Amino acid sequence: MKMNISQETLKNLGNNLEDTTKIHDTIDSLRSTIPAMAIATPQRTFSYSTSVDINKKPIVQTLNQCVDTVMSLFYYDHLQYDRSRNLCLTPSPTKFYDVYKPYTGQSLNGCKLLVWRSGGIGDLLFIQPHLKYLKKIYPDCRIEFATSDQYIPLIKRWKFIDAVFSFPITLDRFKTADYHLTFEGVIERCAEAHTTNAYKLFRKWMCIDTPDDCLCPSLNPNDKRIHKTVNKFLKDRAIKTNDFILFQLRASSPIRTPSSGVWKQIIEPLVRQNHKIVITDGPQHYGNIEKFIRHLFPNYRPKIFNFAKQSEDINYSICLASKAKLVIAPDSSLVHIAAGVKTPVFGVYGAFPGNIRMETYPKADWIEAERSFICRYGGNKCYLHGHLPCPAAKRHPNHLFIDSSISPCYELIDFDLANEKITKLLKR
Repeated sequence: MKMNISQETLKNLGNNLEDTTKIHDTIDSLRSTIPAMAIATPQRTFSYSTSVDINKKPIVQTLNQCVDTVMSLFYYDHLQYDRSRNLCLTPSPTKFYDVYKPYTGQSLNGCKLLVWRSGGIGDLLFIQPHLKYLKKIYPDCRIEFATSDQYIPLIKRWKFIDAVFSFPITLDRFKTADYHLTFEGVIERCAEAHTTNAYKLFRKWMCIDTPDDCLCPSLNPNDKRIHKTVNKFLKDRAIKTNDFILFQLRASSPIRTPSSGVWKQIIEPLVRQNHKIVITDGPQHYGNIEKFIRHLFPNYRPKIFNFAKQSEDINYSICLASKAKLVIAPDSSLVHIAAGVKTPVFGVYGAFPGNIRMETYPKADWIEAERSFICRYGGNKCYLHGHLPCPAAKRHPNHLFIDSSISPCYELIDFDLANEKITKLLKR
């Protein structure tokens, strides 16, 4: 991650450029460095937004003047100046390493553990089983979780979490914890993440022994209002519970989003077999999904349904996934949501292998690009992340989900094998 923080400011924050940009070979090596965190002093009270809600409205947060705040270096870089280049943040006299008490498997009897990860949904779900396990073996510990505002409704439903609040965190709150556990950069700054399942990677980071059969999220879609909305959607379209396949077509990143043509080759055999298809996303993508259905499946419209307009937040998709007979998605939140509600799930992977996300799920399978494929970017399974298009991308001017290019690795999927695996999951 390229940052615009000067060397002098990094030094005043207690960091250096090498520590904040180096990709470490192992978790142990990453653990030996100070996390890419900062403690900042706001020079005035100001509001900002680094994310949007499901309707693309900015989520506004406020930092108060002179209230020292713990944040990632990404946040510091983003917020240190306003649009007029007025200085908003300065380094606090308190350095992060002076107050950081990393959790590395210590007993939590009678202790408070402060955990933070700003997002996204998949990353938060990778953390969940480990915190649930800690609460089981240390029932009198207190676990607090800080995350971006848009993810708070998700984590509030986890009964083993004692408090949820916004990230960044005030220094005063930070100091009340006996131990700190951050997941910022664990996937992004460690080469082990390229080949190791995320749940096992986080387990190693925490120095705990969460059992293998627990490495799956657990989600409970128990909101009556949401159930009523989902049930009405299904009833109005004569769709029964466990009689439809739920799709998410779009990942949060263009690198992990297959083209419309890829989805056509997966969906068409299913509708020919008379399976009903429901597609979910946020309300702002309703029009794109309608266009997708109209252009690619004009003869199958009675079998394909668009739930995006009803999906006001992630809990609607959780509820819908719990009623499906199968979920199919790229590397996105819905893959992990399906596992969390015990619905069989099939993942579609391109830039990196599916096992590093799905191998611990009991009713799951996936398809990925042929291993012999070498793209001009530099090689198969490149593990590209972020929100920019793939450097080796092909242009898809009629692509319906993002105004961008599509990673070529998705075109190398064996669709016959994908359909064979999907059929096996449906028989289960």
